[in-house]
Amino acid sequence: MIDRKRCVTTLPITPVGRPNLGVVLAPFLADVFSKKLEIDNILALNLNGLKFSNENYEDRVSGYLSALRGLDIVPSCTWKDNEEENIPWINIIFNKLREENYISKELKSIIRCKCGAVESLTEAENISPSRALYASDKNRRYCKLCKTELREFHEFVYLFKPPAALMPREIFPYFYAKEMEAICFKFNHCKFLISRSRPSAFSLAFKDEEIFLDVDFVWQMFLPLLRRRGYKPEILIGGNKNLMACYFSIIMSQIVDQEDVFLVIPPYYLGPRRTSLKDEQYLSENLLSGYDSKSLRLLLATALNWRKKESIVDFELMNFISKMSYRIHSKKKTTNSANALVDLDGARIKNLLVQFKKTRDVFYSEELCGLI
Repeated sequence: MIDRKRCVTTLPITPVGRPNLGVVLAPFLADVFSKKLEIDNILALNLNGLKFSNENYEDRVSGYLSALRGLDIVPSCTWKDNEEENIPWINIIFNKLREENYISKELKSIIRCKCGAVESLTEAENISPSRALYASDKNRRYCKLCKTELREFHEFVYLFKPPAALMPREIFPYFYAKEMEAICFKFNHCKFLISRSRPSAFSLAFKDEEIFLDVDFVWQMFLPLLRRRGYKPEILIGGNKNLMACYFSIIMSQIVDQEDVFLVIPPYYLGPRRTSLKDEQYLSENLLSGYDSKSLRLLLATALNWRKKESIVDFELMNFISKMSYRIHSKKKTTNSANALVDLDGARIKNLLVQFKKTRDVFYSEELCGLI
């Protein structure tokens, strides 16, 4: 039996060349868990969806990784959904799912635009991700990208039907369990379109046909794919803006490998007065020009409020933190996932910083292990 390496992983992230603090939160938390628990840290990236965009995705990847290095985040492994070594395993997993009747080929009614960006089951268009890509005007539905009207087709397609009543078993914060139950209930007995008519970033050779698969369906296999690379995912860092992706990734793990992971969903970070963090002043590269990585890591940690779905980053703390960060050092604390989450509490960390301010000596803290 292969001795797999324990790890924490992010949900596959679409990289941004110049990320703001909110976009680096999941890799930061994965880095912290990795250091606290002394396990590997996997950064998972979703690149297949960028293949047909006009942007150079390699520049986006290098810019994103550079920004993470600026925050002292260096993953043990960067997993990419477009790597060739994934292909044989995806073929095996696809065939396994088909043999076990999770995947079927059926004649269905499909709505589609000319460019293929919009493509969904007519009977399920209200729950399709394509819904955000088209608009309606005087009973005319058209694609926002190519501006062509949606047409209906009847053809054979591949569908995925998740098992009923299967859902993530370990979730933090715990109030997300109800949302996961709601997702499970909503999609109970639903079938999802996983094949595409236009050439996608992933094609599968099956008997005498070529199947183009939805890229989101492919990367949601990433937990089983990591196991086939010798890793043992124990913690998954998700996000409250992509709960469906978290749900299907864990369901795929349970179906293929009968293994679960501990799902951690951090709050969504906002700027002062609940503004977006997309402004230039909140880009990590701009903040790093004025502050060191230790200060920015502490700032990210002070905003962690696990009791809420959204949290405001208090940038007024930066001067306070930066003046004392050089005096703060952390030491290893023997811990487990639950205890690590106790340490990762913004209010608790702020109180520690206030206590540190009262001493002029170098201050060592077990609670800050992995944060700085």
